Amino acid sequence: MKERLGLSPTGAGHYDLNCRAGVFGLDTTHFVHTRSSTRPWTDDQLRAAADGAGTRLEVLERLHVPIQSKFFKKLDRDLEKLDLKAVLTGRIRRTRRRWSDDQLRLAVAGARGVASTIRALGLVAAGGNYDHVQRAFESSDSTLRIFRARAGIAA
Repeated sequence: MKERLGLSPTGAGHYDLNCRAGVFGLDTTHFVHTRSSTRPWTDDQLRAAADGAGTRLEVLERLHVPIQSKFFKKLDRDLEKLDLKAVLTGRIRRTRRRWSDDQLRLAVAGARGVASTIRALGLVAAGGNYDHVQRAFESSDSTLRIFRARAGIAA
């Protein structure tokens, strides 16, 4: 239908048409999907890959798909559609930590707070670095105990 109207399958015209169809309550589920960039897996392949997988990364690896954000987005959409989202319980770390646990312990030992800990690790005390360091605190009981003791926070 979009081609007959002179619209591309993506872009502003695509979204305008989909919104109008929704406003008028038109059912477009029977339209044939003609985009050239289809998903690289079938529903059955996705079910098999998700069976026993703990993370989305494992699912993509089992599907032999490149680890790229566009495939994570497609995977999320398809897992939701197939009611498989709850099957995946694990969380993956997308970025690697730039420090070891020993470096974190040393940074915490000489720090007065989270910001000074971040600076001691050689990072800028802003944004996502707080999240990374605080997650590291949560995963390391000994580091958290040292930090709480130095900050005078009860356990």
